[in-house]
Amino acid sequence: MAIPKSQLFDSTSVVLYALMLLSFTYVVCYVTYQYFFHPLACFPGPFLASVTDLWQVYQYLTLKQPYTLTDLHEKYGPFVRYGPDKLSVTSEDAIPLVFQKGGKAMPKTEFYDAYGAAHPNVFGMRDENLHSVRRRHMSHSFSISYVKEMERYLDLNIGILKEKIARYSCQNEAYDLKKVLQYYTIDVLGELAFGQSFGVQVADDESLVPPVKEHSLLAAATGAWPARTKMLKRWLPIIPLKRLQKLFEGRAACAQLASQCVQRRMAALDTIKDTATESEQRKDILTNLILAEHPDTGERLTQVDLETEAFGFIIAGTHTTSATTSLLFYHLLHTPETMIKCVQEIDENLVPLTLDQPAYSVTDVETSLPYLRQCVRENFRITPVFTMPLARRVMAPEGITIGGHHIQQGTSVAVCNHAFHHNSAVWGTDHNVFDPSRWDDPQTAALARYLMHFGLGGRQCIGKTVALGNIYKLASTLLREFDFELADPSERGEVQQGAFKGKIPDLISVGISDLEKPLMVKSRQRSKGRLFGLPVEMRIRIYELALAIDSPTVQLRWHPANTRNLQPSVLALLETCHRIFAEAELIFYTVNHFQYPLKSPRGVAAVFPQTINPKRRAAIISLQVSVPAASAALSTIQELALLPRLQRLRIERLHSVRYIDVGQWAVLAKQLKMELEKLAELRELEIVTPETVELTSLEEQRIRRLGKIDASLQHVASNRSSASN
Repeated sequence: MAIPKSQLFDSTSVVLYALMLLSFTYVVCYVTYQYFFHPLACFPGPFLASVTDLWQVYQYLTLKQPYTLTDLHEKYGPFVRYGPDKLSVTSEDAIPLVFQKGGKAMPKTEFYDAYGAAHPNVFGMRDENLHSVRRRHMSHSFSISYVKEMERYLDLNIGILKEKIARYSCQNEAYDLKKVLQYYTIDVLGELAFGQSFGVQVADDESLVPPVKEHSLLAAATGAWPARTKMLKRWLPIIPLKRLQKLFEGRAACAQLASQCVQRRMAALDTIKDTATESEQRKDILTNLILAEHPDTGERLTQVDLETEAFGFIIAGTHTTSATTSLLFYHLLHTPETMIKCVQEIDENLVPLTLDQPAYSVTDVETSLPYLRQCVRENFRITPVFTMPLARRVMAPEGITIGGHHIQQGTSVAVCNHAFHHNSAVWGTDHNVFDPSRWDDPQTAALARYLMHFGLGGRQCIGKTVALGNIYKLASTLLREFDFELADPSERGEVQQGAFKGKIPDLISVGISDLEKPLMVKSRQRSKGRLFGLPVEMRIRIYELALAIDSPTVQLRWHPANTRNLQPSVLALLETCHRIFAEAELIFYTVNHFQYPLKSPRGVAAVFPQTINPKRRAAIISLQVSVPAASAALSTIQELALLPRLQRLRIERLHSVRYIDVGQWAVLAKQLKMELEKLAELRELEIVTPETVELTSLEEQRIRRLGKIDASLQHVASNRSSASN
């Protein structure tokens, strides 16, 4: 007998209603249990956080996760429940228990699988044994001895950075210091990790910046929902949302860059045929990792493992150091008395930099600048950069006890360093004030062991030493060479009125924090030195370099009104070279009885200046070629060494002056070529070569003078050689 349709419909409705009732009952029971009966129910926190991990996902997407957590700790105290099984702690005794003594009893949670579960790098590895072996593979490449060994590459890029800031300074132009520092950090990463700069500083092209923020946000947001991480990895890439796809495109771009770096380095190593040549190979971090062997089996890492580590270098190395340095300068600019004291310490303890010394060495700054070190430490405290909650899983069956509270097995316990660094019970009620002098107090100084800007224990950031050395070198050099001020006059006025005291800057976080807005500044060159006051041998070298640009073979003539399309950096370079050349002419061609008795630099310095009469001396000084400007020109000229037209000149002698990466040469050569083409279109540039153009009498005279300079320089070189022998 057939069942009437009306009864069939009623039966279906009953089933649906029953399912809905069961679902509703389950949700009510689940929420009731989570909020009232769960072992973490005794800890305060947002209601939604107690029932779903989506609360934390949302906080990451707002870019305010660590700051919201800090506010919750200020409201509730040292324990905050921020997920169904997640507990955030800012209690002082949690630090050693969780991070320094935890070890295998407190391993990393599933959160880190979002950063690469199939082939995790040293950051995402949850297996403590594998992590220990991988860390041994990499330890030498991040030691202080390695930093000093590779310091010349830091110096090279600091020189390029100084050149850029010097040009902004000469033009009194406002610029984003945060972006300038970011470009520098990316190039340094390329030098240290992959043996080649990315050329971002020279190209001044933001499209060359690896999109690390996109990956970091994607990983943090999906890792915050560990029960669904695998599902999210599978389905999110096919959802046609533009903002979501941008995150995946950023991750793919970083992965592709890492793969290219590994393939290029492995190909270079494959061309090495014998051990002697291999020993001379530039040992960047990636090369060391390629050649590293397992201590027991002797096996080397696979290409996939190398690419995951290279991916980690890009993510960790391009954002954290630049953001930390930007925040340091933010605090110094907003506390002028601190800036003054810091600069005064540098002036009193470090000698002025010379033209062939782009930056202070790590050895110079590691012990001689205690106040700068306090400023850096206070910057780490008040605005740490790596701000994601560092979660660990309680594995002991008996659980653990923190601050008198028992926490059962299976709980995820995390410490958010931003929240801990602003715990008033630990740091005092002035925890929001940037005050480096707080570290003069022995009790506060003892708390330095709890600072978590690099993490703590066996899982702390392996690049800590490299980052610190870089920050100290960079900050001391820039503060010695330039005076910085905020570009906005109204903001400077607010600073003078103390409006920013105790006010944390506007920050965003994708797991890694940064200033939310640009850091617009103006700067002035502090050095008042002139080329004419430098040692003679150094001046001769600078003159020679300048002549390679401003010579009869490459004549650059323009009118200021027609140079609007030129980049300021090119104009500044050309003007500086012209001024240096004019100074050289005044010295070399107008001193009647000048000779080169270069038996010793000291003797030359004593004789050379006195041979110039007062009028000539005044004319030279009036050119006002400053030491920083000449240094900037010197650096740029060296980078142009591969330009074909310049290669035909005396530019080959530049190779012995300073190492310049081929990639940077190529980028700058392309940039200059475009500028020269613009000038040619304006018909204001004339390239005159002896092979194609009949020389005028004036040009012939100038070439003969250049020949005399060559002879004089050769005489100088021979005298140097004789003196050394």
